[in-house]
Amino acid sequence: MAIFHEVTKKQIKQLVISSKLATKAIKTAGQRITALQNTGFKSTKEALVGHDGTKYVDYFVYDL
Repeated sequence: MAIFHEVTKKQIKQLVISSKLATKAIKTAGQRITALQNTGFKSTKEALVGHDGTKYVDYFVYDL
């Protein structure tokens, strides 16, 4: 799993111009949350804020 994780991370860095990826996972989505955590995503403590000031909650972030 760790080798796959690093290969994927390198490939993602080639595709996006960002230092993070974010995806939503509501609190009742237990299997999704477990899968995200197993691949390195971390729950956000604070709401993510969009370019227009909109606040987004229940997100997991992956640092590239």
